[in-house]
Amino acid sequence: MPIYEEQIQLWDKRESKYGGNAYDWKLMLRDQGREDDLQGPAGIGKKVLDDWQTRQGSDRINRANKTMINVAMLGNSYLRQIFESFLCTWSHELTFSLFEKDGKYDPSIAGMKLRNNAPLTFDELGDMEPLPNPNDNQCHVASVDEFYEDGLETPHKCKGYTDDIAVAEFGGSMRIYYMFRPWMHLNLTRVMTEKLNLIPEELDILIFNDDQQHTIEKDAHLSEVFKASGAWDNRIEWDYNHFKTIQKRDVGRWFGANNPWVSHPPDGHACMPGPPDDEVNLLLYLIYTNSFIR
Repeated sequence: MPIYEEQIQLWDKRESKYGGNAYDWKLMLRDQGREDDLQGPAGIGKKVLDDWQTRQGSDRINRANKTMINVAMLGNSYLRQIFESFLCTWSHELTFSLFEKDGKYDPSIAGMKLRNNAPLTFDELGDMEPLPNPNDNQCHVASVDEFYEDGLETPHKCKGYTDDIAVAEFGGSMRIYYMFRPWMHLNLTRVMTEKLNLIPEELDILIFNDDQQHTIEKDAHLSEVFKASGAWDNRIEWDYNHFKTIQKRDVGRWFGANNPWVSHPPDGHACMPGPPDDEVNLLLYLIYTNSFIR
């Protein structure tokens, strides 16, 4: 039975492990009775696929021949942070990626209000391209200095790229699809199939926040597909506020972002590295144990 370090305790409360850095608050996922860690999405994916090959039960019959676990994350920027933590923490396992480039729309709340929340048409979306190397000469670097304190070395950002619509594959065994605010799109099915290269019938796990499960419920086609495939039964409704509550209780503070542009720090968004990395570990644990949060 896989458990977290410190046996049943999901959050180790020993004060000696807490410090002033957001990364000090850390979950570790381990497999009881094994010396090696379960590792990241590639390792988890392989273990779950092996389970689907051997485990009996009606919920596994249609998955016996699968070679890839497909996970869709549909929500707002808090869920985006989890997707980005996957990319940052497990970049060495990355085997495939697609990111939107040069979209012709503003996905911010203010941008959507300017268009009276009119849904995005397919023609407004950008092309999908692999994750670029910021150090590549073909990457036109955009400045991100405004987000950092003076004197700090800032990372490179390639102009035009965004993860508003994105795909990341790890180790050839798990693909994670992210879509920012699905409610913005006029045709969700077309975005999934033509931008994310995702066949909805092959999706295994749905992860929502910001009540985006209701967006799917209102889409008659996708709702029917996900219920028929079993993905709807495997949905997770992510409770971000619960993480903040637990950290405040156990650590005495919230490691929220305090970048120079944040007007009232700490921001509701977490520091990175920090809590989003713990959320990734918990999500991997849920996938590995076939457990859900609703």
